[in-house]
Amino acid sequence: MTVRVFLENLLAAGVLRGVPLLFAALGELWAERSGVLCLSIEGTLLLGALAGYAATLATASPFMGLLCALAVGLICGLLHAALVVGLRVDQVIAGLGLSFVASGLASMLGTPLVEARKVAAQLPVIALPSLSAVPLLGPLLSQHSIVLELALSVWLITALVFSRTRLGLDLTAVGENPSAADAMGLSVLRLRVLAVVIGSGLFGIAGASLSLAVSPGWVEGLSAGQGFIALVLVIFGRFRPSRVALGAFLFGVIRRLPLDLQGVTLPDFIERSFLRGPGSTYVLDMLPYVMTMAVLALQTVRVRRAQSETTLRLDDAPWALGRPYHRAARHER
Repeated sequence: MTVRVFLENLLAAGVLRGVPLLFAALGELWAERSGVLCLSIEGTLLLGALAGYAATLATASPFMGLLCALAVGLICGLLHAALVVGLRVDQVIAGLGLSFVASGLASMLGTPLVEARKVAAQLPVIALPSLSAVPLLGPLLSQHSIVLELALSVWLITALVFSRTRLGLDLTAVGENPSAADAMGLSVLRLRVLAVVIGSGLFGIAGASLSLAVSPGWVEGLSAGQGFIALVLVIFGRFRPSRVALGAFLFGVIRRLPLDLQGVTLPDFIERSFLRGPGSTYVLDMLPYVMTMAVLALQTVRVRRAQSETTLRLDDAPWALGRPYHRAARHER
């Protein structure tokens, strides 16, 4: 296998692996830009994957599976919003609690599907043979799952909303300074509920893209921690949709790397290294999580440096992120 073929296969499969991360990270971006920290990604993603797979088995329509996963995500979002926006429950505790409950529920409800070992219909693949000659991206452009185009459409809509529309400005305002936004006549609670519900709906679609396109089928723990990686991708992208998308596809390629490296002849110094030893698979599988910790560490250093210099940046985390809003109270920046 030549280097070019290796890179083409890696990019084609890796970009597809980044699709669930992109859906989930964009959903978290919606919520966090409004000032709400959603830590229920992992559980909602699993429930969405289960709902999408089960609905596809029942109806033989993967698009119905997508709709069911979206519905499950919206329901989870309403519950989450009721807790953290309506009742002002601590956002970290509520998010983790919902994630654990949803994960356990998905495991319990999905057991019969694991035992049945049935095969569900997959989302269709778009074939464009005329683009196969494009360097490096040829295999990706000539044949790819429809979820890739759906994910790119969601990314484009998200980017336009936050840069070109009144809704995006309102969500940013309630995330930065809810008291000022309230004084201007904006409904902080309504906007935050809307953002959480939209974000959670994208979590559900992320799960369905896993079980119907990326890793077709259902097994317990299908997401393998991708919900938490999506959370870090928002930090990695510094709350900008374009950077979040780039990070999602980068992590997708890294997640695919261990599989594509099998059977590839590498330079001698790599062949003799730990990357080709008995535990090489485990070392390579650790890469996405090592990068996740590195991103968090770098973000911590950057924030401390900004605090020491008493500087603020517009692309940093919203000031009111994680803080419940009390209309009678006054938050001072």
